Amino acid sequence: MRLSSSFLPLSLLLFFLALSGCVSKAEALPPGRLTASWNVREGLRDARGILGYVGEEEENLRFELTPGWADENQPMLLKLKASPEAKGIVPRLASADGAPVEVEVHWKGRWGTLEIPPHSPVFSLEVPRGSLESLVLEYHAPSEYPEPVADATPRISVAAGRRHEGVLSCEKLGDMAVLQNEVLRAEFSLSPHFTLTSLKVAEAGDAEALAHPSETCLLRFACHDRMYDLSKALVDQAEVEGTTLRVRFHWEDPAVSGVMEVACLPEELSFRATLRNEDSASQSLKIVFPHLSGIRLSKNVKDDYYFYPYSGGMVANQPLDWRDNFGDGRVLHQFVDIFSPSLGAGMYMRVDDAVGRFKTFSLKKGRKATQGYTHPIYPWPGILDLTRMVSRPLEDTQFIAFSVEYQQMDRQPGEEYVVPAACLGAHGGNWKEGFRRYAQWVRRVSPPRPFPSLLTDRWNLRAGFGLSSPLLNNEEAARSYIGRYERNGVSPGDIIEMVGWWTIGRTAPFEVPLEQDEILGEAYWRIPRWVDPATGTLAYSYHLGDYEEYNPQWGGVQRLREHIDRIRKADQIPIFYLTPNGISAGTRAAKRWIPQYAVINPAFQNPLPTPVDPKEPDGIVLNYMKFCPCLDNEEYMDYLAETVARVCRETGIDGFRLDELGGPGYLCLSKSHSHLFAEYGNNEEMAAQREIARRVHQAMDEVRSDLVLLTEFPGNDLLASQIEGALTYDCQNDIKNPVRPAPINVSREFFPECKQFEIDTLEDSQKRWKYWFWNANGTYNSCYTEPIRQLLVKNRDAFAFGKVTVLEDGFPTGILVNRFEGDQGRYIRNILNVQTTTRLVSVPVRPGWRYVELLSGKTLAPRDGKVICPLRPQGILCVAEEPL
Repeated sequence: MRLSSSFLPLSLLLFFLALSGCVSKAEALPPGRLTASWNVREGLRDARGILGYVGEEEENLRFELTPGWADENQPMLLKLKASPEAKGIVPRLASADGAPVEVEVHWKGRWGTLEIPPHSPVFSLEVPRGSLESLVLEYHAPSEYPEPVADATPRISVAAGRRHEGVLSCEKLGDMAVLQNEVLRAEFSLSPHFTLTSLKVAEAGDAEALAHPSETCLLRFACHDRMYDLSKALVDQAEVEGTTLRVRFHWEDPAVSGVMEVACLPEELSFRATLRNEDSASQSLKIVFPHLSGIRLSKNVKDDYYFYPYSGGMVANQPLDWRDNFGDGRVLHQFVDIFSPSLGAGMYMRVDDAVGRFKTFSLKKGRKATQGYTHPIYPWPGILDLTRMVSRPLEDTQFIAFSVEYQQMDRQPGEEYVVPAACLGAHGGNWKEGFRRYAQWVRRVSPPRPFPSLLTDRWNLRAGFGLSSPLLNNEEAARSYIGRYERNGVSPGDIIEMVGWWTIGRTAPFEVPLEQDEILGEAYWRIPRWVDPATGTLAYSYHLGDYEEYNPQWGGVQRLREHIDRIRKADQIPIFYLTPNGISAGTRAAKRWIPQYAVINPAFQNPLPTPVDPKEPDGIVLNYMKFCPCLDNEEYMDYLAETVARVCRETGIDGFRLDELGGPGYLCLSKSHSHLFAEYGNNEEMAAQREIARRVHQAMDEVRSDLVLLTEFPGNDLLASQIEGALTYDCQNDIKNPVRPAPINVSREFFPECKQFEIDTLEDSQKRWKYWFWNANGTYNSCYTEPIRQLLVKNRDAFAFGKVTVLEDGFPTGILVNRFEGDQGRYIRNILNVQTTTRLVSVPVRPGWRYVELLSGKTLAPRDGKVICPLRPQGILCVAEEPL
């Protein structure tokens, strides 16, 4: 869609800005019909905002209805009054997608009426500019308004206070302790219980963050189906050593003792907790640490915002009830932030865990969150055991509460429970300053791969070649992916991922003869079954496990190297596919690793069962008609590293993608092999996968320093630091809630070393290209069209190599801007409208540059130090600076 850059009159701009508010569901709705009006002299009169947009665009005057803000079961009536000089006005009505909607207009002199029937798709009305004197809309209010779209970029005031430079103290004053650093002042009660009674934020004007101190427990645990709080434990001893407070405490029933150390660091308070089983029998604890509740920074809690690290991050201030896991690929960062735009400051919590163990992050705001702002922990048989997790870590609060929860820890008498440290810090501005400090910690404990990599300026990753036909000896298939040009509407691949380079199979799954493979049933995946042209016999390409011979009937490794060189000479990056999670029956690998190293878990529900599934040993996990080896053991980790490095050396391939890595993996209950990270009964796959990536890349680096490693998901930032790329389902799956109306991706700014490729498998994937493009991410198989790919290629200085600012400040609510800085400091802004009606976008201009909207090629004319464009709902602009 080509959008006008014509300057709108100031009066209309003011009308538009007046529409930025929203109606609360709690407001009492008057009965009967409501009205909204506009006229050329007085402007807009619309108390409820049903007219979401009024604007003059080139030759037209346009009105838009706010979706969901009128009762669709009732008709609406539009009354138009034409200007005296207007003749033969024919209003143009359209649906939200621009399709014309026919509604008859009845004119009587200068007055026209349109009755819009119930359930009509009418969204907009346009008339020629200057032809209309007034418009009146009569409608009925809905019984319930849509959930509000989160405001991810609230305007931030100047910080209300300043840091206390150089302050660092820890004092015990009778039955209380006071710790103060440059950004926080914390007061603790030491008798009879250990409690946090006050927490003040310096840059918020020393605002008290604990509106209800009694709600904060600091530490909780579940034992014998009951919850126990630190605020009820008896203090045995409290002492100060330097700038560290150390408190010892115990519960009599259950018999558990503990110690908590609070270290006062220049910019953070670091909480470390250890519990000990003092019983004569074994005990099991599910620990919640830290636990803070009753938090409020602003005078009114509704004005407080939060950052929660779901997927790429979400920012909002609506009531929230959200729980998700760092450890199954949905919570990517060990970080939560709360900030007050009115005070210009906030506070954050980060977990000091460089291993990346499984944990759950919970955040509540207010007592009642709507459906789109609610996310519970879902059952996941064979992946997570919810009985080993706390069911309710946070109680209801009218303020804000957050916590981190851990899987059950089983301890014998005298054994200790140790949980990672939690650090509290504070900052000026919004959540970004807190996240910047967190990112610095991540980069220190888990340094990222070198930037740029071979993937950095590549956009379309095409995959699956060698799956449904031979990788070699098939020139027609080779021409479908080798070469940087478009065929049949499919954009060329910058990166080519190949399957079937290994020794292909001569049987169907579970060693079923290919001639009898119908016995595998409807779930059987027949795509990899074809006739091998070299032998004339049936073959099955997705036969995983043996990675040594490279199909000698096709010429072996020498022919494979020639094929790889051919791809590279076409200016494409060749990589191989391998899934560590799958081993086919009948392979040498199966004899080596199965069943001793197989995942065992009777709770896992095989999504593709067959009549010939192996039943022994009991509970053996099968998926995709393969055995699933356990990744959480050093023997298999080292085997993967050695195998990948050897294949890179022998074939000359440029890298690997390890499929399924970055996801939750499996919960392994086998006792026939050791586990490096998981306690029995718990899932620690993410920590294991991060270690696999580290070892694999370490071995690859010995072959060639520029080899690249990718996974199916980024998993979390610790895993992402070990790889150059990952697929993400963000645009397909994770932007369906109003709390996250766009694929906000903070990694794009803070961790650019790992390039993400959007995988969108739905039939309407091309409808979401704007979201891929907004982040300037790569794509996996769905692929950018060639004009968009060329746009990215031509502007690679900004989109690939440039500095990124995610969610640039200074734009209206619902206008989300990612800014890319290229050569000579030029900016390209990708601008997304997540509101349901058109918004005006005002982009600041700088001397020495001209401004172009790259998607349309239209030059934008600056006026009064800015360029102004209307942006349709769910639309995108790409405004670039070009040298004069």
